[in-house]
Amino acid sequence: MVRLNGDEQPLQREDEHGGQKSVRLAGLLCRDKDFWEWLHQDDQIFVPDEKEATDWLRNATGVASRSELKTNQEARNHLDRINKDFLKWKNKRS
Repeated sequence: MVRLNGDEQPLQREDEHGGQKSVRLAGLLCRDKDFWEWLHQDDQIFVPDEKEATDWLRNATGVASRSELKTNQEARNHLDRINKDFLKWKNKRS
């Protein structure tokens, strides 16, 4: 037995779990003090803390809750871009 996607094609294992990975990534980012600093230095948040980062990330990805990342591909794509930009900034600091 195999799961099917919306086009009645076999669902790739990566696609099946991509939403859950995005939910975890969002949680990790919002608890990362470097992420807070990145947002703060870019004037995206006023106070570098988890609450501000969480509110900013929900707004930036257009979701009311991280759980929406499970089913919202556009929000996941935006989260991936944010993470890539953050990692690029973080690697420059090292």
